[in-house]
Amino acid sequence: MSDGARAAAEAEAVVRGLDALVCVSDPVAFGAIMSLHRMSISVPGDIAIPRITTLDVGAERIGTEAGRIVERLRSGTEPDDRRFSVRVEPTLAPGDPT
Repeated sequence: MSDGARAAAEAEAVVRGLDALVCVSDPVAFGAIMSLHRMSISVPGDIAIPRITTLDVGAERIGTEAGRIVERLRSGTEPDDRRFSVRVEPTLAPGDPT
């Protein structure tokens, strides 16, 4: 977030002439939006920040499966030295088409 805020603030003169600002990640975009608001630049009224396409790595499923494995190990139903494998396929989370 601090990178986005710093970049927007340092480029204030340039930013005021843009129609859109593309950020490399959601945290950078959030920082940029906060900085733009401090400059009284409205998002999306004065400048747009489109969503980028990102990769959903399935963090929620990974956490759920890890919890299940830990519970099985803690309950004693699995040997302590057993190896586990869970396959979680990442999916694209497309951004705005505009």
